[in-house]
Amino acid sequence: MSNMHNMFLVKENSGLPTDVCHIYEHWFYMTFRKRVSERLKIDPGLIGMLAGETYGELIFFECYLYDERLNRLFKEFIADKYLDEDRLKVSLDQCAAEERVSITITNKSLFDKQIKQLIGTPFQEGSDLKPFVYADTLKSKDSPLSIHKDAKRYKCIGIEIGLAKGASLEDRALYLRLYVIIQDIVSAFLQANGWYHHKSIDLKDIDNHMFTALSFILPKPNFTNKQIENDIKLHLRSLDVSLAMPYIAAHFHEFANNPFLQGEPRHSLHYIDVVAGNRAIAELATKDRIKRIISNLEVVVFNMTFPEADTLIY
Repeated sequence: MSNMHNMFLVKENSGLPTDVCHIYEHWFYMTFRKRVSERLKIDPGLIGMLAGETYGELIFFECYLYDERLNRLFKEFIADKYLDEDRLKVSLDQCAAEERVSITITNKSLFDKQIKQLIGTPFQEGSDLKPFVYADTLKSKDSPLSIHKDAKRYKCIGIEIGLAKGASLEDRALYLRLYVIIQDIVSAFLQANGWYHHKSIDLKDIDNHMFTALSFILPKPNFTNKQIENDIKLHLRSLDVSLAMPYIAAHFHEFANNPFLQGEPRHSLHYIDVVAGNRAIAELATKDRIKRIISNLEVVVFNMTFPEADTLIY
């Protein structure tokens, strides 16, 4: 049985500019990540899954949280109706990178007023949405934003994160499930720079080298690829595994006990040679083994074209 807490929430847009709603969506999650880090003293990537999408008239929020502590904190966060001002620039930068545009707030008082309206708009349970045909007929109010296409300002990078060649069978089996957490930790770390997490791929095993990959869109010039590699390695090695273990254990518990995930070895065999059942993998997930693997992960950062990033196929 799953111990994860899931929520699917919706906010209706009452005529506000879609781009303001999009910024709100990112700002909401970036503020929550900060609160997780401050209150629970853990890496903001150790949450579970946070996903969102903004349409003209609807803003969707989808969460799968690892445990009751995160669930309580999320509900408290919603009730507080609060966005952290110092997460605004990061959220603005993420939206700009996602669309490859420049965004400037030209009317801060109007922007604040529209954000306040969104904060006050109640969340609805997505599961209770009545059937309707969506038609984006929204006539937006005046926009407080100036937005211009600026594709040449951005570049795309790929990030491979994996085990060294010749890793033991036990380590490779554990990485079958651990890589999802690694993706989350690295993603949260880089999103804090205002970079946009473009895509992720499942695990690959090429020439006995097991790795996963992510792509990010970021402004140029920025950091060199080597600097990004070193920053990611340093961040992973600084992870307090002792504090992280309850959330990592919840991740493995989910795979071990959720009946809908028991067939995972059948699916994995399409793209990876290691076969292991979810409960057997969970038994390998000791603190010492996880700490050793995370501390020794290899990271490679490389430039990608945007068409390559859109497919991210190896």
